[in-house]
Amino acid sequence: MCDALGRFGGESSYYLRQKVNLLSRELTYAKPCRILDFGCGIGQAVPFLLEAFSPESLVCTDESKESLNVLREAFPTVRAVGLQEVEDEAFDLIFVANVLHHIEPKLRHDVVRDLCRRLRPQGIVAVFEHNPLNPITRRIVSNCSFDEGVILLSKSETEGYFSEIDGMSIMKSGYCLFTPEPLKRLNWIDSLLRKVPLGGQHFVLAQRR
Repeated sequence: MCDALGRFGGESSYYLRQKVNLLSRELTYAKPCRILDFGCGIGQAVPFLLEAFSPESLVCTDESKESLNVLREAFPTVRAVGLQEVEDEAFDLIFVANVLHHIEPKLRHDVVRDLCRRLRPQGIVAVFEHNPLNPITRRIVSNCSFDEGVILLSKSETEGYFSEIDGMSIMKSGYCLFTPEPLKRLNWIDSLLRKVPLGGQHFVLAQRR
């Protein structure tokens, strides 16, 4: 997220940890060996992905070469490359956090389809996006210069992209990030409110059959 969070939010690391913790709880049956962080930015999710899953391989991709350079310096053991450099590789988990709303709506389906084809059998794409039904989220986005002009996705829209792709099924979806960092002691309520459309973000976990 950005500085527009103000008193409602906290550091990006707090929210990224929450997302990875959610994934870790959902994927206890099979830890992913090969992970792709798509749209990784400067790699803020990297330490949490490494801590939660201890993958054999973590690949980070982003369109920004400057961001990838920062990531390489911070995490020299992680592969930070352009997406075209992993064209023929397949992954157990593809992590997509707050990326799709930066992509033009007419291009989103093709992006999701491309990610799905990079999955191993039983592999999972995990998408996290801002929840447009949450008024605080809308305020944050409208005040964030990085999000200027973006069009947010609803949970049903995100689900729809996967529903249209043969061989993919939605494993789980819901709402998350109900508690900002100042109220982190109440994080336990997050899992109880998955169906309540007021979380700061929504998530969709889609699996390749």
